[in-house]
Amino acid sequence: MARDAGTSQRTTSGPGRGQAWARVRALAPLAAAGTLGALTLAIGLGFAVALARPDLDLGPASNLLAVHEARAEAALAAGDLGAAEGSTQAALAEAPLTSHAWARQAVLAYRREGRLGPDTVAALERSYAVAPYGPDITAWRLGLLLEHWGELPPGLRAAALDELKVYAARRPGLARALAAEVENPAGRLAVTAAIRLGRLEARRAQAS
Repeated sequence: MARDAGTSQRTTSGPGRGQAWARVRALAPLAAAGTLGALTLAIGLGFAVALARPDLDLGPASNLLAVHEARAEAALAAGDLGAAEGSTQAALAEAPLTSHAWARQAVLAYRREGRLGPDTVAALERSYAVAPYGPDITAWRLGLLLEHWGELPPGLRAAALDELKVYAARRPGLARALAAEVENPAGRLAVTAAIRLGRLEARRAQAS
């Protein structure tokens, strides 16, 4: 936890950094309903045991995606970042297209690097490769990226902008709520412009 304190000091300087760090610390709810819920029946008791006793070896069941995801979320909630990263890597080995796992990997890298460093960027880019428009991780992912808008490499910014346009068009109310939360001026300008573009495109669609 001392490491967290150090990275917190580095990431809370500059516009939007405090909000970005708060988003990273609040990732635990990402766990997910979408990834874990769909497999709950298949795992049954093994899933519950994995949550309650992550130290136990469940044999073949330990290879299941939901077990690794459950262990990663439990470790992240407990502040055991090493165990969370190990279980996240195991989940990705089991199912490389799991967007929640890539989002969690980005959070773990962000907490380790204390900034939007190369490992964080790489994990975010992979999250876009497997789920370019979310939707389950969209609000969290955009929230983090908007707070670092001026630092994003071109490819990641383009992916975020595409997602932002779709988000603003399909969920304008949530996009406005996101805009109200963003502290970084450049990020707030980006989401506001996306909302206006979404309105314009919606009017064009109605007129056609």
